Amino acid sequence: MKRRDLSFHLRGAALQEHQLKAEQITYPPLDVPNPVTASVWIVDSGPTKAMGVIPLPIRMTIIRLQDGSLMLHSPTRYDGTIRRSLEEFGAINHIIAPNSAHWMFVKQWQEHCPSVETWGAPGLSKRWPVKRAGVRLDMS
Repeated sequence: MKRRDLSFHLRGAALQEHQLKAEQITYPPLDVPNPVTASVWIVDSGPTKAMGVIPLPIRMTIIRLQDGSLMLHSPTRYDGTIRRSLEEFGAINHIIAPNSAHWMFVKQWQEHCPSVETWGAPGLSKRWPVKRAGVRLDMS
């Protein structure tokens, strides 16, 4: 084995030894609305992999608006149990994709909540991965 190949192989083995478990990357309990205030909740989920390699936790913030409806900011992966839990607090009427990294699960929520209004960061609708995924942005 060439020196460079050996070096790469050893780094890969070292990375595998130091890979963290999901519980070490995320903030349990996962996929459960946790109250922050009377009208704000967070849902921790994940991890997902940035660039297919780096494990990252995901956090959605839910805000109850003055009309009683809910706004999902940076949604986590869709799960029917999470949706039912949230609908106990109000109807899900708005989704916000705040930047180019926090839109990945918007389409899943749109498919299960088709009347939801979706807001996106300026220029997000022009990004190829967003177009390819079929994410609908009503406002950006």
